[in-house]
Amino acid sequence: MSLYLACGLTMAIETAYFYLAGFREKYFLIVCLAVNAATNLTMNLVLSCTGISLWSVLIAEILVTGTEYAVYSLITKTSRKKLLLHTIAANVLSFSAGIILLRLF
Repeated sequence: MSLYLACGLTMAIETAYFYLAGFREKYFLIVCLAVNAATNLTMNLVLSCTGISLWSVLIAEILVTGTEYAVYSLITKTSRKKLLLHTIAANVLSFSAGIILLRLF
């Protein structure tokens, strides 16, 4: 899967997830798109340069999720626990979709 396709897929899935979960403020959705573009491109570039192993992918996904949560927590008044659970769910969903599509193609 190309770097840009993976990024676009992540942006679409995670932003749609947050929209469906009730995070409908325009500002939040724009920040969601931006932070997902930044974290996904950074993670995939770093992984492509350093080698992709199960542990490096897991560590990278944890760092990405934490970064996204930190940014989201700055712009919303949603409870921190609820926001963290939604951020984790959105990342698990987009990661799983990426794995499935990677195996299909």
